[in-house]
Amino acid sequence: MRQAGWKKSQVSVQATTNNALFTSDTKAPLSDFADTTSYEIGLGRKFGTTWSSSIAYNWEGGSGPESTSYFTLTDGRQGLSVGAKYNFNENTAISFGGNYTDFGKVTFEAAKGGFVFSGNTATTLGLNISHSF
Repeated sequence: MRQAGWKKSQVSVQATTNNALFTSDTKAPLSDFADTTSYEIGLGRKFGTTWSSSIAYNWEGGSGPESTSYFTLTDGRQGLSVGAKYNFNENTAISFGGNYTDFGKVTFEAAKGGFVFSGNTATTLGLNISHSF
């Protein structure tokens, strides 16, 4: 379980206006992040002295199905991770893992119209070769 305090980490830009009548320095917000909690539950198994593997399900709630921020274009996510490790000897090993994530649908509303972001996914793969001495 992981909690992220995104609400206090907004993105803004300094807007400065200078003309003959007044000078104004204000911060214009570009984001509307919400605090989130993500969860991951998994199972690992060792198969003898050389092989081990793992599988995990991960989930994070979103901030809602509608957004007005270009930085918040998903309504949460859920994914599946798998991994395997092979030990050649006590000093050398190779690990491989992957994750498939499905992002939640969100409707983005802007001043000039709206867009629907749906069906978005991400696939990540990793490989690690290690040697300790």
